[in-house]
Amino acid sequence: MILYQLSKWMEERTRLRKRILETSGDASDLLHRKEQVEETMMRQANRWLEGSLEPVSLPEWEGEAAERYEEQMSPPLV
Repeated sequence: MILYQLSKWMEERTRLRKRILETSGDASDLLHRKEQVEETMMRQANRWLEGSLEPVSLPEWEGEAAERYEEQMSPPLV
């Protein structure tokens, strides 16, 4: 389960990095979220090194920036 969560965070980090590179305007919300994902991944890695197998949760991402990101990442409905 822990490796699954790590892979999901890596996928989100990759999507965020791609969106940041593609964004022509203000990407501060995306950069902040990417930093949150990276911090969470590092926190989890440190917990593994300490011998803890308890998963760390990624903070919720709310607001307009989160909604725009979710809309852009959702597959189109046919």
